[in-house]
Amino acid sequence: MIIKKLKSFFKKSPNFKFVGTKSIISKGKFFFPNRISIGDYCYIGPEAYWYGYGNISIGDGTIIGPQSTIWSANHNYQSQTLVPYDEEIIEKPITIGSACWIGFGVKLCPGINIGDGVVVAMGSVVTKSIPSYSIVGGNPAKIIGQRKNIHEFKQLLKEKKYYLEFKNG
Repeated sequence: MIIKKLKSFFKKSPNFKFVGTKSIISKGKFFFPNRISIGDYCYIGPEAYWYGYGNISIGDGTIIGPQSTIWSANHNYQSQTLVPYDEEIIEKPITIGSACWIGFGVKLCPGINIGDGVVVAMGSVVTKSIPSYSIVGGNPAKIIGQRKNIHEFKQLLKEKKYYLEFKNG
């Protein structure tokens, strides 16, 4: 029992490009973690399944729920030499702004940008970029609302007043 706990404690975590102060990253599957940057005060829920080949960047104070899928590259399905795609991998970076809330089971497709303060409803599939302070949901995700009091929200963001400080464990 003690040896099992020690192995778990010393288990090597993914070698991310950057992880900010007081961020918590639960166990998940991270391909090319050296191309993934995570800001301060972020939380990444368990069972994340991310492919960072094309680069993934997450702003400060963003919360991503369990079972997220983020894919930052795609096959060349427009190939003129092979079908359904050739051996080329096309990098399509993903950027997620600060103070976003990405719900349970959300899937982010290659090449999208999510602005600051965006809320993405659980189970959504985001196929296009989302402007700041939007609330989106569905498959494909569509704008279903806006944050209220955007001016006040921007001020809190500027002052880096993140509501939650997560405690590890």
